[in-house]
Amino acid sequence: SEVLSTSLPRYYKKYVHLVPIPHTPANHDEHTENGVALDHVVCWWPGAPRADKGIGIILRLVSLKDPDAHKLLLVAAKSTMLVSQTGCIRVETVDDKLDRQDYERRFFASNVVLLPYDRDIYSESTSGIFVECIVAGAIPLVTKDTWMAYELEKRNLGELAIDWGSEFLIQQIIGIATSHSIKQKIRTMQSEYRSFHSIPSFAQAIYSLYKRLPHS
Repeated sequence: SEVLSTSLPRYYKKYVHLVPIPHTPANHDEHTENGVALDHVVCWWPGAPRADKGIGIILRLVSLKDPDAHKLLLVAAKSTMLVSQTGCIRVETVDDKLDRQDYERRFFASNVVLLPYDRDIYSESTSGIFVECIVAGAIPLVTKDTWMAYELEKRNLGELAIDWGSEFLIQQIIGIATSHSIKQKIRTMQSEYRSFHSIPSFAQAIYSLYKRLPHS
């Protein structure tokens, strides 16, 4: 990460080169526009239900009662054992291990991707899922003071680093998912990420480093 490329040289006394994250969706489909009319907002929580990925926050989210809770659909892995509760958001579970095509399709079919990751663990560490989310054009919701928040704040998207403990969390998610200004800024960031975080860009970065090596 850009953050680590600043801190690591001080520790190792070596130059650190920033390289792209290449495992991004190769199929650049058009992103879904579900939720524009505030009637169907798909929220995907990808990955395993681990503490550092925010399982505690997700458990709270699915138990929140709100008059507009029915407008949200949470998609999560079957191993989460999450179920819909009366007066709360709807829940749909999918296989824990999706093939690459189905995995990428989930990004394009989701309005927002929930990334309530641990602040300490992800303060400087990157998230491949976050990069994949941006490349697909979905809106990520992240934890404040993480690398993901840093990337968003640089692009005037600091409002996507949310307070997961807010009593108005459901209303906040709906408002973000249907904001035209946020969607426009995500499209701008998406274009930048698609250019940088790709296999050709990664190959070029590695080649540029190779050319810097001494050759006999």
